Amino acid sequence: MRSLRTYICLFLVVMLLPLAAVVTVNAIGFLVHRKTPSSDVLNHQIARVEQSEPADLVLLGDSTLNAAVDEELFSQLTGHSVKRLPLTGLWGYAGSLALLERLVERQPPDVVLIMHTSDTLGRETSDFGYFLASDREPTRLLTDFDVMISVKDNLTSAQNFKKWYKNWRRRMKKTGDLQWPFLDRETALASQPTSNAVQRPSIRDEVFSINNPEHYMRKHMHLRHINDSKVKYLERLAALCDDYSLHCFYAHGPIARPFMDEVKRFHQKANPIIEGLGLNLLTATPVVMDYDDVGDTEDHVAPEAQTAFTCQIAAILLPHLREQSIVDQQGVDFSSPCADQHGL
Repeated sequence: MRSLRTYICLFLVVMLLPLAAVVTVNAIGFLVHRKTPSSDVLNHQIARVEQSEPADLVLLGDSTLNAAVDEELFSQLTGHSVKRLPLTGLWGYAGSLALLERLVERQPPDVVLIMHTSDTLGRETSDFGYFLASDREPTRLLTDFDVMISVKDNLTSAQNFKKWYKNWRRRMKKTGDLQWPFLDRETALASQPTSNAVQRPSIRDEVFSINNPEHYMRKHMHLRHINDSKVKYLERLAALCDDYSLHCFYAHGPIARPFMDEVKRFHQKANPIIEGLGLNLLTATPVVMDYDDVGDTEDHVAPEAQTAFTCQIAAILLPHLREQSIVDQQGVDFSSPCADQHGL
């Protein structure tokens, strides 16, 4: 009898150890996600969804959207009330999906523009990030298998946290700057309701002096292959647009000119997927940043160039809105500071 009890106990231990390991890793992932500055950005945008008036046109994306588009000017150009809700690259499509779910439950917008950085379809997926961003948190952990078994996702979060720390240490030794780089930039960016986004010094000199852009891109961006799990969240975004009859458009975030060739090759694989999901792809390639346009990363528009890029992106979107009778010629304010130079 004792042997039987021993075998039963061993069996239970063997069965429960993997579950305990998954729970432990998920708990670590939860803490990492909660403690990263990206969570401050998320909480800020959730508050805007819950506490401010609904908008006709919603902008979803990451920090590339935030750096490139001025909310008030975009509203002025399109003739729509606009709500810009950028998160960071950590959340990706999962975060945009969770925010759109919150929006449609309150009042669905007429138009949604999704703008993420150029390599988003090649990045790691944040299943756990979706769990944190969703308004169904209490049940999500128990009902979503992808979230429950998100070991790889959470280990990736820990690796990112380690990478940010190493970057901070390197910057501190080089410049004596003690500020946490991600917190200072991303939180400041997303906390700006409209324009004048705060950034660190531009890296334009570094970007435009790179001898081997292809090598740089392999090291700093994710352009080798499409991440199928990333497609899953984009597919759910497209399905939500269809369910609520939303006019949803997709735009690649701006990128510095030296990297355009590599990005174009990646988009030759990405664009058919985006269009195949039923999203209206505005352009096959991103809006290009020249030397004076580059901000603190190769995909961040400099604050002084934000107005010009808001104009360019609005100019690309407006014909599609007119084609679908969402906005007419009279709906645009031609007295805007960029109307003449961009022919709006």
